[in-house]
Amino acid sequence: MGLGLIGGSILKTIKELNIPLEVYGLDLDEEVTKKANNIGLINNIDNQLKKIEEDCLIVFSVPSLSIERAFELIEDSFNDEKVIFTDTFSSKSKLLEFLESNTKVGEKFIMSHPIAGSEKSGLANYNSLLFKDKLVVLSAVNGDKDNKKLNKVKNFWELLGSKVTILDPEEHDKVFSKTSHLPHVIAFTLMIT
Repeated sequence: MGLGLIGGSILKTIKELNIPLEVYGLDLDEEVTKKANNIGLINNIDNQLKKIEEDCLIVFSVPSLSIERAFELIEDSFNDEKVIFTDTFSSKSKLLEFLESNTKVGEKFIMSHPIAGSEKSGLANYNSLLFKDKLVVLSAVNGDKDNKKLNKVKNFWELLGSKVTILDPEEHDKVFSKTSHLPHVIAFTLMIT
């Protein structure tokens, strides 16, 4: 869900590594969904999905403020008993708010934060090496670090070439809120010297 730089790079990596998955993708901009289909990244041709009855992992790669809208687009497209959700958000506060008011979803959610990206954005800038040897931080919403869902999401990121570590959600935001602006501070300091 979300076919920009991160979502597109996930799909491109799956394709280039020939990982045998049936892959669907949606974007809030349906033209982007059609483009992803045209270049062979996804199986669906538009934002209308058939119900997926088998095991599935749904990755939210949308801006964190769009999580509710993104979930509305897919909420009837999967089997409740066979789905795992994850995300690619750097800040988890909006997601945690959403999950607090949607506890049924929270039981199936493993938070992911790939420490990867680019100054570029959008599907046109996807990169199959974006996650190679990059750190991905996982957090189990229910706090159970040994459950099957966590291991499945961990395996997914490792298939993409990432190194995975696990933090509690609060610990995640504490660490990353202090470091996310560090490059900007350094750049500003260099500009004024």
